[in-house]
Amino acid sequence: MELTLQPADPRFAIQRFDSKSVTANGTRFTSGVILGYNTEPTAWNPRSLADLQMLHIDTLLALQPELVLFGSGRAQGFLAPEMIVRLNRQGVGCEAMTTAAACRTFNVLLSEGRRVVAALIFDSETQ
Repeated sequence: MELTLQPADPRFAIQRFDSKSVTANGTRFTSGVILGYNTEPTAWNPRSLADLQMLHIDTLLALQPELVLFGSGRAQGFLAPEMIVRLNRQGVGCEAMTTAAACRTFNVLLSEGRRVVAALIFDSETQ
């Protein structure tokens, strides 16, 4: 799917995505990736939301978002309650959704000038 929304800083927007990749800042990512409102895309190694550890949450918090979107692949996933509590105690909202929904939502919030971070996971051949 091609996206044409014009965000405040187009370098950080998602230009294209499908179930196995995302293109941001002119680079295609086929493994997990963190996208931020003010930072270059960064590799993200969890293969599912169940793989998340507090270290991953701390990495996201270091980006100082107001909201974190978790993309869980083609299927809806859910964060462990302790992850939600950790984010909320730092004043950060969070939402888990399919990766496609997270990509669309990220661009909309980015275009509104929000401090949004997307932590995206892609479906692999083995899932």
